[in-house]
Formats: sequence, structure tokens, C-alpha cells
Amino acid sequence: MQKYEKNKNIKPDSLMQTLISVVSMGLMILGIVGVTFEFFRTNGVLSRFVSKIFDSSYTLILIPVLFLAFYFADRWMVSRKDQNATKRGNVLLYAMMIVGVFFLFRLLTTGSLNAD
Repeated sequence: MQKYEKNKNIKPDSLMQTLISVVSMGLMILGIVGVTFEFFRTNGVLSRFVSKIFDSSYTLILIPVLFLAFYFADRWMVSRKDQNATKRGNVLLYAMMIVGVFFLFRLLTTGSLNAD
């Protein structure tokens, strides 16, 4: 019995599957870069959000609510029995690809990721 006997029936991906994977990965990376750029730029989403939260004591309740939202999103996406990600975890992948399409469109039409 050879070492890789169990893998003899595995076929490589076709050229089309490989191209789709590369485009998907590129869109996802562009989405992540675009969101990061929007969050951490000067007067970006993160700085406005944090300043709005800490402006009044009433909005400080939003911090535990956000932690609970992230906790329940994690519980929804991951099966706790065997700690494997479910298919619901792909929602984030597709969301980042859609955001990547948005930033690609912005990059092609304006020449920059910046909205200004």
C-alpha cells in the first residue's frame, strides 16, 4: 500500500474553477483593504463611531450590546459540537466580495479608494 493511495481519485481543479477562485480571492482582498482604509483613515468610520459613543453616557450601553451581537454572530456561524464552521460562515466571504466589487468600481471610476 502506497502512502498516497487514498488520494488517487482526486482530480485537480479545471482552469475555470481556478480563475473563479482567483477572482473571488482578489475581490475579497480588495474588500478587506477597502474596509480597512475606510475604518482607519483620518476622520474615518471608526474615529467617528468611537467619538459618538464616548460623547454621551447614554450611548455607552452600545458597547455591551456590540459584544453580545458579536457573540451571537459567532454562535450562529460556528457549530459548537465539533467546532467546525458551518456554511453560514460563508456569508462573510460573500459580503466581503460584494464590498470588493464596490471598491473596485470606485477605484475604476475615481482612480482612488477615497470617497472625497
